[in-house]
Amino acid sequence: MMKTYTDLYEKVCTYENLLSAYLKCKRGKGDKEYAREFAEDLDGNLSRIRSDLVARSWTPRGYTRFYVSDPKPRMINAPDFHDRIVHRALYDVIAPIFEVRFIYDSYACRKGKGTHAGIRRLKLFIRDTEEPVYYLKTDIKSYFASIDHSVLYAIIKRTIADRDVLGLVRTILNSYHEARASGSRWAT
Repeated sequence: MMKTYTDLYEKVCTYENLLSAYLKCKRGKGDKEYAREFAEDLDGNLSRIRSDLVARSWTPRGYTRFYVSDPKPRMINAPDFHDRIVHRALYDVIAPIFEVRFIYDSYACRKGKGTHAGIRRLKLFIRDTEEPVYYLKTDIKSYFASIDHSVLYAIIKRTIADRDVLGLVRTILNSYHEARASGSRWAT
């Protein structure tokens, strides 16, 4: 039987966790107007986010849609900076629980991994064999938008038993599709 985790929500809501999440979210964004505005009242903004989370009344502010061409054209749906802090605060609490369950040779979006680490690992496999070597490199178009969020939620629910964390996860997942369906708060 798989272990489930409870009593996580309080960790998400601590001022220290929110401050840490803010610092990670602002990395590389210090010159952006939204980051500067948030920093002008850092304590007040973090305290308001924390109060909303503690009261279970936090609601996402929405998304901004824009296009990038790095390395190929793709659409980005970016949550509001305040929301990113909540996302990161949640991530920092639950990611270590899931990280230990991932296979070693999965390299995308994982600390200490990435394309270069994957290539280094592939070179080790190639060097150690005279047999043909096969690998799979994938990029799923609009992955987050295309996956079934109810399936994702069910997977998370098998491990996380904290009702408040699950409520926050559900709020975040629903906000993405609600914003797309209503067209609200989307800049193109």
